[in-house]
Amino acid sequence: MALVTNPLVNSYKRLVPGFDAPTELTWTRNNQNSLVRIPRINGADTRIELRSPDAASNPYLVFAVCLAAGLDGIQKKIYPTKASDRSLSESDQKEQGIENLPENLREAITLFEDSSWMKEILGETFCKQYAQAKRKEWLRYSQEISDWEIEEYLYRI
Repeated sequence: MALVTNPLVNSYKRLVPGFDAPTELTWTRNNQNSLVRIPRINGADTRIELRSPDAASNPYLVFAVCLAAGLDGIQKKIYPTKASDRSLSESDQKEQGIENLPENLREAITLFEDSSWMKEILGETFCKQYAQAKRKEWLRYSQEISDWEIEEYLYRI
């Protein structure tokens, strides 16, 4: 799902620990690093926030995969893990089997291509074409030398 909710190279630059964006595949009432936030669980006032989508994402695709994920969880009776009320250390995450969002576009593309669920939801053809376009984007990005790289390395090497 990350490739849909975070479709650009820059989408992943904000998804790093220590900032207000999520990194952990957990839910919470107030933890900034959790992917899903449920600030109030109180009948009709209950709301769920998916905290990762980038403003550059296609809202129709985001809504489609979010609804599909919710329905899939209901149909398969998947219960969420215990709420994460604090950011977890790497060792705590490992111990509890908690994963993180992809760290970059390349990792998101690989996960997307390996997901039979995404192919079922969005269709095989769409997924193949979308992943191809994103791979080309990643390749163009990988071949680009940024100002930061020039400033950081040119005079040191």
